[in-house]
Amino acid sequence: MNRRQDIAGLDWSLVEALYDDAVRASSAYELIRITGRLPEEMLADMVAVTESINDAPRDELDIEDDEYSPERLRAYEEAQLGRERSIYRVIARERATGVLAGHSTVTVEQERPHIAEQADTAVSRDHRGHRLGALVKTGMLLWLREAEPAITQLDTWNAESNSHMIAINEQLNYHIVARALDFQKSL
Repeated sequence: MNRRQDIAGLDWSLVEALYDDAVRASSAYELIRITGRLPEEMLADMVAVTESINDAPRDELDIEDDEYSPERLRAYEEAQLGRERSIYRVIARERATGVLAGHSTVTVEQERPHIAEQADTAVSRDHRGHRLGALVKTGMLLWLREAEPAITQLDTWNAESNSHMIAINEQLNYHIVARALDFQKSL
């Protein structure tokens, strides 16, 4: 399902309250903000965090896991930058170990800066249960409010069974704008 966030109608006090709650629940973590390409020293660690999206619900489809590599992450960045999109990443890092635990990535069109797309939000299995999904999503919104004030809409896609992310999205003023149906037949 495609959900769109109406930024103009967003209750920022609610976003700030959700962020504050997530900060309290995830005090063992810190947020890192990155614009554009990932620093070389973070690239290998981001592969594992990005692969966490393979745990997202897929409803009843039998789909192979996506494989990620440093080259694939760089190719994604080059494709976005080549299409004149700014890349914003908010990454949760465990303070004690320095391990990257979750992330949220949003791209913003430079030609139409009112349009943003949620590329990915994922939390590594070992770090779930600390409200990191809510932390990175609300942390991203608060950052974008400053960095990209022209944004009026932010689109995201989720499987209908992804109840955890859908619950966060609904609290953040997302509404359904489209539905895609996938069918699969085993031969």
